[in-house]
Amino acid sequence: MSDSNPPVGDAGDAKKRKASPLPDEEGHSGQRKPKYENGSVAGQDDTQPPEESDGEDYFNANNDSDDDDSGDDDDDDGPASSEEDNEALSKFQETLIEWIKTQRADGRRPMKVLSDRGIDQYSLWKYMVTKDEDEMTDDEKWALVHEVLTHPRNLRLLFREEVRRLQQQDYRKRIPGLDSLDDVAEAIKKANNIVILTGAGVSVSCGIPDFRSPNGLYAQIEDKYDLPDPQCLFDIEFLKIEPRPFFEFAKEIYPGSYTPSPTHFFIKELQKQNKLLRNYTQNIDTLEAVAGIDPVNVVTCHGSFATATCITCRRQVSSDYIKEDIMKQDIPYCEKCKDEESFYKPDIVFFGEPLPDRFGDCLKEDNGRVDLLLVMGSSLSVKPVAYIPKIISPTIPQILVNREIVARPHEFDYAYLGFADDFVHEICSRLGWTLPPSKPVVRTDSIAAPSSAGEPPATTSTTTTTYNTVSTTDNSITTSSTTVTTNGHMSTIIQEEETRKFGPPPE
Repeated sequence: MSDSNPPVGDAGDAKKRKASPLPDEEGHSGQRKPKYENGSVAGQDDTQPPEESDGEDYFNANNDSDDDDSGDDDDDDGPASSEEDNEALSKFQETLIEWIKTQRADGRRPMKVLSDRGIDQYSLWKYMVTKDEDEMTDDEKWALVHEVLTHPRNLRLLFREEVRRLQQQDYRKRIPGLDSLDDVAEAIKKANNIVILTGAGVSVSCGIPDFRSPNGLYAQIEDKYDLPDPQCLFDIEFLKIEPRPFFEFAKEIYPGSYTPSPTHFFIKELQKQNKLLRNYTQNIDTLEAVAGIDPVNVVTCHGSFATATCITCRRQVSSDYIKEDIMKQDIPYCEKCKDEESFYKPDIVFFGEPLPDRFGDCLKEDNGRVDLLLVMGSSLSVKPVAYIPKIISPTIPQILVNREIVARPHEFDYAYLGFADDFVHEICSRLGWTLPPSKPVVRTDSIAAPSSAGEPPATTSTTTTTYNTVSTTDNSITTSSTTVTTNGHMSTIIQEEETRKFGPPPE
């Protein structure tokens, strides 16, 4: 090991023979979180595993010989010195933990994972490792990988290298020309192979909560179950150890109780117009099928409840086969295995599981054909699906429909900041397309209430329910809207009607 290329695993001076406690979720050193039997750690990030990798390129771990951090100790003022950087470091740690779990799921050798990061058997004495590799169990090896890579100093070194790599990376730049909704409508009119990436935002109006909002699924899980972290409910290793919490909660998200949103029917209309190449959905609600979108045109990136598979014998059954157990909040045990450790798991992708093969197969096929990308209702924080806008050629127009800008510094050509259903109505009115009448749209927003001079505004939780009806004629579309806003003990009802006129439908 040469001095010109110091290992990422260098834990500092020789006198520091014992690894510091595992950083907590805020990035600070503290008590270790409880470890599962396989060495994974409770409390993971709300992400799927990063894009499949052999490990060499994920961190780009090449320390420069003139790195001025090489002599720092664990308490140095580095990139994690500010509150903003501490948050970034914490996010990086969560992604790193997920990456470690993915490496194990992919069957990689744990010591190879460490050696790829510049850590050899000799340097492991700093972590109080006294056994040789052939004397350690697989669980012990992976626990060691986690311990070493999340050691505070190593974590910072990896983080800094990732920051440097990202700073040197070329990001997609905006293509001029899409400056208005009229331009967007024209782009959709001209396109023949549209790829749409949809997230939870397109189903919220159906009454299905998202995961991360104050009233979302994770908040409900946290209130209902005593778990190390709400994400544990969807962790494959936690499920194998304690399946009951998931099956008690599965009833809340099981398909069959919801109807599609206008956005789902918009995607169906694109299919009808022979413009839809593929809908990559991160949702597991199967509303694409309910809306009538051809399964050939849909990739359920994170699986779905359509089928379930025994975790032991791999026997697969339909969702109807386990529905009665799900509705009773019982664990659907496999009658073939006949033991209390074998049960049917819905074929949704849990943390620590790879994505379906069809995701990668379709992405390779579609990348050379797509001529327009729409990202709708997604935070683009769940990998590897979040990589789709980066994988597609930067010369292909990209449109973002979301309540906030995401994926910076990646640049979209047009960003519609609002609800996906509102966007599709705007586009359909310009293209002369008619969508089925929509059901009530439930929206929960935080608004700033009036305040006295010199005082910060108080934030009040406000629930707004909008009942929409849509009617069309040959040259107009009329939207009637009744909005009920509840704030505390007060309710406000506003009725609106808007008519847009347009020319004949485009040829």
